Amino acid sequence: IAGYDPAVDAFAAPPDRRYDIVTCLDVLDQFGEKFVAPVLDHIAQHTAHIAVFACLPKPAAASRLKPRTSFYWHFLIGQHMRVVTTSVALPGIEGYERAVIVANPKS
Repeated sequence: IAGYDPAVDAFAAPPDRRYDIVTCLDVLDQFGEKFVAPVLDHIAQHTAHIAVFACLPKPAAASRLKPRTSFYWHFLIGQHMRVVTTSVALPGIEGYERAVIVANPKS
């Protein structure tokens, strides 16, 4: 198990290999639009088999995050990886939902 987060000193070193499973949980929706494609490219480069993404199509009302549909995230991830499945979870919080997208590398 390895961690990578360029914003955290302890995990700032970029990965130097591919991993069987890569998780990107509640991260993509935090980036500005111009950064999402490079992040997805980076994830695809380091994924050997499966990447699991969790995004917030309907963030909490008080959030600064821009609402984007599950299809939006499915489409964006699909431009960089082969989407296997997309599901939407409703965790019981009024007006809140989470998209979980599982993808394989294209090559």
